[in-house]
Amino acid sequence: MKAGEQYTAQYMEGISNPGDVTPKHRHPGPEAWYTTAGGFCVETPDGKTEVRAGHGIVIPTDHSGWSMMTLIASRTEVRRSLVLVLHESAHNWTAPAPDWMPKGLCKN
Repeated sequence: MKAGEQYTAQYMEGISNPGDVTPKHRHPGPEAWYTTAGGFCVETPDGKTEVRAGHGIVIPTDHSGWSMMTLIASRTEVRRSLVLVLHESAHNWTAPAPDWMPKGLCKN
């Protein structure tokens, strides 16, 4: 976080069916999940992380202050997660990431 910057906490419930894929996108701050059912794989420029029910994860920002990612719901049941994006208030909480190409590390 930057000193003197104003931040907004965007809370959400994430629900997706097995195999659902989010568009590649970025956030102007970190994103955190706690998954209550199912699971998912998130790919970032740093690699992939798999998360299952009962576990959480935080995707930090990169050197530019943004976090880029795509997410694929996995397992055999609907994924349900509690989500928090803490972002600079001057920016929308999410934006497309056309300049980043995922490597396909999260293929089911």
